[in-house]
Amino acid sequence: MKRILILSCSRRKRADTGLLPAIERYDGPAFRVLRRFLRQAPADALDSFVLSARFGLIPGNQPIPAYDHQMTRYRAHELQPEVSTAVSTLLTTRNYTALCVCMGHTYSMALQGYDRSIGNTTSVTIAAGTIGKMIATLYDWLYQGTALHVANTLGSRPYHGSVQLRGIATTLTAEQVFMTAQQALDEGRDHPDHYVAWYVQLNGQRVSPKWLVSQIFALPVSTFTTSDARRVLAQLGIEVHRL
Repeated sequence: MKRILILSCSRRKRADTGLLPAIERYDGPAFRVLRRFLRQAPADALDSFVLSARFGLIPGNQPIPAYDHQMTRYRAHELQPEVSTAVSTLLTTRNYTALCVCMGHTYSMALQGYDRSIGNTTSVTIAAGTIGKMIATLYDWLYQGTALHVANTLGSRPYHGSVQLRGIATTLTAEQVFMTAQQALDEGRDHPDHYVAWYVQLNGQRVSPKWLVSQIFALPVSTFTTSDARRVLAQLGIEVHRL
């Protein structure tokens, strides 16, 4: 089975001087999930491409420098003819059986028109929405049909099933929660350090359990209690510490 992944570049990048392969240079949650998968997967498990605001569509192993260039609607429309043609060429010449597109709305504007080249034998998965939903979809697509195992990085008790809060359900693993939270920290969302008696240790930083749960469910912290947050995190196998 030949698969292709197309994902957008991330704001978070490694600052190393010189050149790094694109999937090493970009350091957002999706790229961390991808790198972990590739470390365990066969060398030919999939072809990965990155949609870069600066470089357009590039192979995941293409060396690139550190840079700062934001994707805007104007830039997406500017890139669209070249990018959609490149994707169409890939799809029509390499006989992929599965495609996953992982990116937000602005980036997806640069791909408009590529879908006309999708054959009947190619399944398509779109990883979009909130960062949590995007990472969950990407994770499931990468590992679908494989025997690979990814360790739980936040808790020792793996959870399988659905966790609910205020009528909203999630099936994120603890690792996917970590990726979601790290992205939120990188972007400076809300107030992760607003905690009183309880906290979660996240990559060397203490964060509020309510803040963490608010990132998972996209709910304001005012709509649930600390007890609710502790229950959800316990179900996900994430340890909450007492001051």
